[in-house]
Amino acid sequence: LIRWNVFWMWDAYNRYTMIPMNLLSFYKLCYPIDFSKFERAKDFPLLLEDKLLRFFYFFIGLYYAFDIVMRYLLKQLTSTSCDIISTFHHIASLPVIYSMYRLNYLPGVISLPCTFHAVICAIRNSPILDYIYTIFLLFCQYATFQQPFAKIKEYRRLRKTLWFLLTSVFLMGLYSC
Repeated sequence: LIRWNVFWMWDAYNRYTMIPMNLLSFYKLCYPIDFSKFERAKDFPLLLEDKLLRFFYFFIGLYYAFDIVMRYLLKQLTSTSCDIISTFHHIASLPVIYSMYRLNYLPGVISLPCTFHAVICAIRNSPILDYIYTIFLLFCQYATFQQPFAKIKEYRRLRKTLWFLLTSVFLMGLYSC
């Protein structure tokens, strides 16, 4: 039986990108755009930091999609409860990543959970980091209910996809995955 495991590749990616991605997100958190200057989401500027985050998100989505396919081909989608939850997490993450990729502007509160995910993947088995990640996710979800995001279609789509991601994170904590 061949066991699909390219964790080394995912681990290396997270270790090398966690600092630049989180610096970008914290920068965006500290220096948001003035939303009152724009009438529609399509008018939001596509800033350099958004382009860089999209670049990182592209590879995250690519890895998740490839991982799901390989697990399926090697019949490892449902080997253990953690395999099921991890697969669900990856499937739930793809629409979130896609929704974030399509946004012209990624506010810091929305980009932070995705970038902080690299920290919890690089520094494993740290409950405090897991709690911080969950808090960031909850703040991200909360932000999508606030103005101006609540009335913008692209951010409402993100809000819908985040429920599945939150469910997968809750299950990972519940089953200690």
